[in-house]
Amino acid sequence: MAKAITHHFYIALELEKCLSLSEEEDRIFAMKNVLAANVSCRESNHGTSDEIDEIELLILAEELLEKLADIRMKYVFNSLASQGKRI
Repeated sequence: MAKAITHHFYIALELEKCLSLSEEEDRIFAMKNVLAANVSCRESNHGTSDEIDEIELLILAEELLEKLADIRMKYVFNSLASQGKRI
């Protein structure tokens, strides 16, 4: 269980690094690399031979970045609103 928590924490840190990149294209490729690394890790752990196409990973990375950016924006908005600040 501790190993899974550590792995999830590592993924969260890597995702945060991706979001902090200034260029959108850099964010997408960094996210794709995080996803690909975790797919590779999972394949070696479970012995599956299914390969995920790089284009599919790029699409998934872009969608994930959009969702994470939305979540981040809502968090910032709610934090500012709770402090009585206007945006």
